[in-house]
Formats: sequence, structure tokens, C-alpha cells
Amino acid sequence: MSLGNCEMANQICSVAAGILETESGKKIKLYFPEWLEWLHSNDSFRYCPSSPHSPFTVRKEKSSRGKADYWYGYRKVSGKLHKRYIGKTGDLSSKRLEEIAEELNIPATPRSKPQFTEQPDVTDTEETTRLHIQVEELQNQLAAKSAELELVQQKLEKQRSHRIDYQAIQENYLSSLKLGKQASEYKNARRHLNGFTTLLKAKLEASHGNYAE
Repeated sequence: MSLGNCEMANQICSVAAGILETESGKKIKLYFPEWLEWLHSNDSFRYCPSSPHSPFTVRKEKSSRGKADYWYGYRKVSGKLHKRYIGKTGDLSSKRLEEIAEELNIPATPRSKPQFTEQPDVTDTEETTRLHIQVEELQNQLAAKSAELELVQQKLEKQRSHRIDYQAIQENYLSSLKLGKQASEYKNARRHLNGFTTLLKAKLEASHGNYAE
């Protein structure tokens, strides 16, 4: 892998083939004392593995208490950033960095295609025919019920039109007797007529009820 390509792509110092090339163009081998000095004064670099694995970024981070520095390897795969712990400054050897390159060699996850559930054909001929038959049966049932209701209404109207005015009949009969309303014969006649009328109305209502049933 070309050191120049690795550096130009990321605009940060890069390590390739065991050699660090600084911004000033100086080259430092990883097992030289200058390498540790450079790590103490810098926070990140790009590592290009000697293996076919992809390059990754190395960053220095402070511990939670801020008393020690730790280095981590980062690589983004399919939009997700992966992180691996490398160690302290003295642990950054070529061997350790190659191990991290292998750990970060995570294959890209292919995007899953949306799943489509096959829907049944709602215009199926047999299903449509069955629904039409059900609708026709319901319409026939409604028409029959409407006819029955109309007959019952006609019977009720007929009964109302033939209702007898019993009060008028009584008054006409009592008037034909030509008796005073205080006469005992008049009172006896009214009493008998009331009883007869009540009995007649009960019988007629009973017969109408049986007819309706």
C-alpha cells in the first residue's frame, strides 16, 4: 500500500510499512525512540496495514480520571463506527497495530431489501360472485320484511277507520227515551248501557287480537 495515497486521502500523518511520515516529511521507524516521543506529543494518525486489511484511524484518549493516555483504533463500516482498544503509548508496535487491523476488518453489511407480503387478489371471480349472491339474499330479506310491515300498518289503519263511537250511540239511545237525566229509569238505562258497552268492547278487542296473530 502506498504511503502517499494513505496520507493524501486523510490529511493526517500516516504509518505504513513500519514507518511514520510526519507532516514535515520526516520518516520515523516504529521501533526507534523518536516514535515514542512523537506519540507523546500527538493525538492521532492513520495506520495502513501491511496485510490486505483496510486502513484505520488511531486516536489517543484520556482516561476517565485524566491521569493516563490510552490509544484506540477506529474504522467506519456501512455507516457504523467500530472501535477497538490498542493499549498505552508503549504498546503501539507494528505487531499490535496489525492485530487491531484484523479486528477492525469487519465486512460491510449488505442492505436488506424491503420485504413484500403477497396480497391475495381481491378481484377473484369466485369471491366476487359469492359476495354478489349474499348481497342479493339480504336485499330479498329486506324487501320481504318491508312488505310484512306494510301489511301490519294497513291493518292498523283499517281498525282505526272502523272504530265504533260507543259514547255517541249511548247518548242517542238515551235521548230517544225522552226521560229526564235525574229520573231513575234514565239512570238505570245508562248503567245497563255502560255495562253492555264495556263487555262488547272487550270481546271486540279480543277478536281483533286473535286476528292480528
